[in-house]
Amino acid sequence: MSAPSTGPALQPFPGHPATVAGPNAVSSALAAALYELLGVDLTVTVLPAGDLVPPDRPAARVAAGYAGRRRQLGGASTVRAAGDGMTLAVTGAGRLACDVAAVRPRPLADWERSLAEHAALAREAMGLAGERHDTAACRTAGVLRCLRALRLPASVPLVIAPPRRPGWLVYVSGTLRVATLACRRPALPPVTLAILTDG
Repeated sequence: MSAPSTGPALQPFPGHPATVAGPNAVSSALAAALYELLGVDLTVTVLPAGDLVPPDRPAARVAAGYAGRRRQLGGASTVRAAGDGMTLAVTGAGRLACDVAAVRPRPLADWERSLAEHAALAREAMGLAGERHDTAACRTAGVLRCLRALRLPASVPLVIAPPRRPGWLVYVSGTLRVATLACRRPALPPVTLAILTDG
C-alpha cells in the first residue's frame, strides 16, 4: 500500500497562518498526514478549504451537527460532518466517523461539566499540544461525537497516543483511533477536525 502524495502541510492552530491553498492541496495534506499517523488510505475533503477558508470565498452556511454515511463500491464508505460553515467528508474502508467544530471560548468549568469523565483527557491534550483549554476541550468533544456516531457508550476507555505531528493528537480506544487536528481560519474561529478509523 503506497502513501498518498504529500501536499502542502496544513498550518496547525495556534501556529502562524499558512499560504492559502486550494481544496485539492488541503485534502492531499490531510490524507498524507492521516496515512502517516494511522497507516490507512483515506480520501478527505474539507470545504471551504484553503487556509482553511480563503479570504475571498465566504463560507457557505451549513446546518450544524449534520452527519451521514454513504456506502461506496468495493466496501468503502463515506462519512460526512458539517457545522459552522464547513463540511468534512472522509472515504475509506472499515468503521469511520468524522466531526468538525469551531472552537468557541467557554469557561473551563463549563467544558469540564460537558466532558464529564473525559475532562481529564482534555487537560492532557492541553499539555501535550500546548494549546488553550477551549481547543483541547473542543477536540476531545469531537472525539466523543465520533464514538457516539458508532453508538459506543460514553464510558468507552480512551487514551492519547504520544504526539507525532504538530497540531495533531490521536485518541485510542482498543482498535479505534481518532486523529484530531486543530487549525486556524482567517477572520473566523479556529476549528478542530476529528477522523475515526478502525484497525
